[in-house]
Amino acid sequence: DALPILLNGEQAQNAIQRFHEYVLRDKEISVQLQPTDAVLCVTNLPPSFTLQEFEDLVRSYGNIERCFLVYNEVTGQSKGYGFVEYMKKDFAAKARQEL
Repeated sequence: DALPILLNGEQAQNAIQRFHEYVLRDKEISVQLQPTDAVLCVTNLPPSFTLQEFEDLVRSYGNIERCFLVYNEVTGQSKGYGFVEYMKKDFAAKARQEL
C-alpha cells in the first residue's frame, strides 16, 4: 500500500486520471480519494529517529492503520518527518493537538 498526500483537489484528480487502473509490474493500480482526517504528517523529528521510535511515538495517541518515516537515500537517516494514519480521526485529532 502507498499513501500519497496531495496538496489540492486538482492534484488528486490528475493522479486519479493518470494512474487509476494503470498497470505497473503486471499489477493494476487502484487510485481513489480517501478522507484525510485521520492522516498526519509529523515533522521536526531528529535524523537519528528510527521507525520503531516513530511507531512508539504515534501509537501512544491511539491505534494506527500504518505509518512510515521518510529517509534520506544517501545517509539512510530520517529526513525528520513521517506520516501516520490512525484508525479513528479522534486519535489523529488528539495527536495533532499534542505533537
